[in-house]
Amino acid sequence: MSSIPKTLIIGVFLHGELHITDNGDLDNENVPDGMRVTIINAVAPGVPNISTLEDYENMARQISNTVKERKNYNTLTKCQINRIAENLKDMLVKENKVQSNDILKEHQKLYSKNKVSPTLRKFVHQYGNSFKIKTYEANDKIPNKLFIKFNEGEVINPDNIPENYFNNIVLYNLEELDLFKMLESAGLYIDQITLGEMLEFLVNLGVQNLIMVDLSCSEFKGKSEFLTERNIRLKRRKMLFS
Repeated sequence: MSSIPKTLIIGVFLHGELHITDNGDLDNENVPDGMRVTIINAVAPGVPNISTLEDYENMARQISNTVKERKNYNTLTKCQINRIAENLKDMLVKENKVQSNDILKEHQKLYSKNKVSPTLRKFVHQYGNSFKIKTYEANDKIPNKLFIKFNEGEVINPDNIPENYFNNIVLYNLEELDLFKMLESAGLYIDQITLGEMLEFLVNLGVQNLIMVDLSCSEFKGKSEFLTERNIRLKRRKMLFS
């Protein structure tokens, strides 16, 4: 394995959950000392990602192509890191345009027939908040999102689309290693990981700047009393604009 770059770009292609604690607050962690984290979220908080397997793979491959355009990830300034994140976001929005238009048309068709898919409605109503970029400095509070691998057979693939990135956490500019396989090589066999655990692991490897492209869902999980539409709207607004 080559040396760990000071700026690491990763892609998350799993389930994702935002947990609400028993006192009604979002489960947060602190960004470790000496680390800066920039996250590009494919969907807004409280929204499932309904991308197809093919779309996941296409977007993941385009991330790979964009990352390979730059060679040195050890001497980047904050401005350069921010520019990389913006370029990744713009590429994803462009790559996702056809799919998002198809979802919008399907939602409108169902709505015209007085049939509404709650999943499609969530996605469409919050699409304007998709692919938002948020940066966290050392010791900032950061949502401690839980990432979970899909179970065997959970995703149907009748067209035999090659699954090169799906169900992995890909370390793009570190030989495109999968984080789970990297952990397995160290004797840790897991199928889920929190963002806090991931950050602690990466900062101990010497990562100073993390750019994370998160294509997972962002649905809230917790007691039903904290999952009312009003509470979700308030949580979403706070996460997006605070």
